[in-house]
Amino acid sequence: MKNPKLEIGMTAMETVVELVKGLGLKKQKVYFGIYPPHPKPGQKFISLEYLMFHQPFDELILLNGEDVTSKRLESISSSLKSGRVLAIQSILFGDETESFGTPIFHFPLMDFSCPESPENLKKIKNFLGRIGQKRGVILFSGKSYHYYGLDLFYNYDRWMNFLGDCGLSELVNGRYIMHSLKDSCSALRLSACPLKPEIPTVVSVL
Repeated sequence: MKNPKLEIGMTAMETVVELVKGLGLKKQKVYFGIYPPHPKPGQKFISLEYLMFHQPFDELILLNGEDVTSKRLESISSSLKSGRVLAIQSILFGDETESFGTPIFHFPLMDFSCPESPENLKKIKNFLGRIGQKRGVILFSGKSYHYYGLDLFYNYDRWMNFLGDCGLSELVNGRYIMHSLKDSCSALRLSACPLKPEIPTVVSVL
């Protein structure tokens, strides 16, 4: 069982680099996306178009695992247009010796929607343990928490079951689950922009 060296205080970008390296994913293909964050429902100035429709990524970037380095991700992030952010996607593809798209793996990624507090962080830890997520990291995103699991899902059904568990927990906004289903993968923000000025940072290691 491989154990990436994850520590409290690591940024989301540093976390992703260590996950890919520590899990031995040098030959896998890792997806990243670029998108403009929008205000969440209940905030001012949110558009009707955003509330009603799914917004696909502006651009997708596919990197070999061995090319997922801090330098490469920082270079991509620094070149983004204003208001755009870089995100990691949960989906992974096998190495170049296999047919494209097989096998498919998924990182366990989740965007929780409860406010920052010691009580809510404890709730998230307890919930993750109850659904079998015993190895991973929780990051504070600026308003709530992100989760990266270390144990990959090797089939679509296990990933779907994970989404279902999280959706039923009331700790996750249902819109995140629906966007994940529309994209056939989950995604978490790695960089910052004016609307999301805080870079997600590890606050707990499971």
